[in-house]
Amino acid sequence: MKFNQMIALLLILVVALGGGIFGGIALLGQGSTGADDIPTTGSGTLSSCPKDVGTTVTTTLYNILNTSGSDDRDQTAYLYKVVGGEEALVDSITDTTAGTNVLDCGETYRARLVSASGESALITGIRVGEGATLATDGSYVEFTTKSLSYNLQIESKAMSGLKVKAYDNVNAGFMYDSADDSSTDYETTGATFMSTVDNTTALAIGTGEALDVSLSLRSVTAYTDVADFGIYVLLDAAVTVFDTPNVVFEGARLTEVTLVGPESKAYSSYEFVYMIDAPTEGALIPYNSDRDLDVEIAALSDVNPAAGDDVVIAIAPIGGVKEISGNNVRVSSVTDAASPSAVHTIQSFTMDIA
Repeated sequence: MKFNQMIALLLILVVALGGGIFGGIALLGQGSTGADDIPTTGSGTLSSCPKDVGTTVTTTLYNILNTSGSDDRDQTAYLYKVVGGEEALVDSITDTTAGTNVLDCGETYRARLVSASGESALITGIRVGEGATLATDGSYVEFTTKSLSYNLQIESKAMSGLKVKAYDNVNAGFMYDSADDSSTDYETTGATFMSTVDNTTALAIGTGEALDVSLSLRSVTAYTDVADFGIYVLLDAAVTVFDTPNVVFEGARLTEVTLVGPESKAYSSYEFVYMIDAPTEGALIPYNSDRDLDVEIAALSDVNPAAGDDVVIAIAPIGGVKEISGNNVRVSSVTDAASPSAVHTIQSFTMDIA
């Protein structure tokens, strides 16, 4: 064989072997499922997500009512893995301004807030969260981890107490609070309203006559709401003295509701209960404008109300509370303890009857 022919054969052999080797290396690279192939933010879509690779979830909570600037705040929340439509508690959050949780990659989770003093569990919106969805009732946010990190930013409301002015529609005047000599300022929970005369004279209601008051409601603190998921309007008015009341909120007549479970036990001293749902945007009872609650309740035709027949009007915010007997977060105004306690402070006002 001539020298030139031998060189040509050697060259062909080298090319063939080199292509096979390097092609094999390329194929190995294409088939890799290492962590470096997983998107590092929530912007990637994976065909597979190894179970041994965790996703760092950062959760930030904002007060949607604060229009003066960014208002992120800490609040307790719980994280549940969703499998077959069922929830299993996997972790908790206490730092919702800078805290993180490491969750399994490629799984679906729900985040649920719990109520506390000044804190609403109602989730009103999602600012950031790839593919995240909000429950219709605002009780949770659902999301799926698909990367090494996931950024979840949600909105809720800050809360505060209630302040009230009372107007007597029968006697056409504002009612005095027993603690001061002004009838036109707002009073906070625990106040006793007297008559339109002064702060020592109780309201006189004769046989068959009615207590007919209009309450102007506001939250105590700027950028807050009194309501969480909503509120109960509770009336303590003896049925041996008073007839069924007529209760109107912002022009809409309210329908009496029947409570069950812990709430029925907690509010057994109230004869009448009404419910108002909170809006998904804005505040039900804001700081800077009145919301009107009208209560008209007539004395029975053969009863003359006397001292001791006072009428109590109370507002009980409905929140989100983790079960004592389990891991679920329930929408309720009270705990499920043997002696249920209020999730938020009940705002109570007494109409002093002579």
